[in-house]
Amino acid sequence: MLRSVPAERAVLATALVVLAGLGIGRACTDSGGDAGPEGPAAAPGGARICFEVAGASGRPGLRCAPEPPAASELDLLAPCDDAATLRRTERLLRECPLHGRRLVLAPQRPDGPCVPRLTELPGATRVLLGLPIDLRTAGRADLEALPGVGPRLALELLRAREGRPGRVDLEGVAGLGPRRRAALERRLAWSPEPGPGCGSAEPPETP
Repeated sequence: MLRSVPAERAVLATALVVLAGLGIGRACTDSGGDAGPEGPAAAPGGARICFEVAGASGRPGLRCAPEPPAASELDLLAPCDDAATLRRTERLLRECPLHGRRLVLAPQRPDGPCVPRLTELPGATRVLLGLPIDLRTAGRADLEALPGVGPRLALELLRAREGRPGRVDLEGVAGLGPRRRAALERRLAWSPEPGPGCGSAEPPETP
């Protein structure tokens, strides 16, 4: 019997998600340590740190390490190797929460100094890594990456965030029963506000 077109599309979509997850797991495994039984991304505090390097980098892509990268790895991360960039990048690697974030190395202007900054990983990448979605910073597309969350529920979650800042509490959200609400709350987190030196709004450091 022939399969219906929607069924074939569903099978294809599932296969693509599985392949993407395998690719991310391989990328993290290749960049240091083994993934372990819980997947490539374990919680910080003795386990693995998973993050992405993007922009003007000598080594872009997802990376997982037992601890934040050492200063000796800066030559692999930052081709913009002026002294101020190296100091700023080293401090980000040492002091800022890298887990589940993206280290962006972007020239301030063509052939100018590199301005490193940290941003949140997209929701789809966090889901594939087994990381919770940060409700403090999530956008609609990030929330829609969660299993079972469509456009309408994503909007309801954003409304709940506005009414309950600082916590993950989905009580009373339309369309969520107790069991589904508890499962979704386990996939969400509310991170503390990063220090002023760890976000993307800090002006570039001068030599």
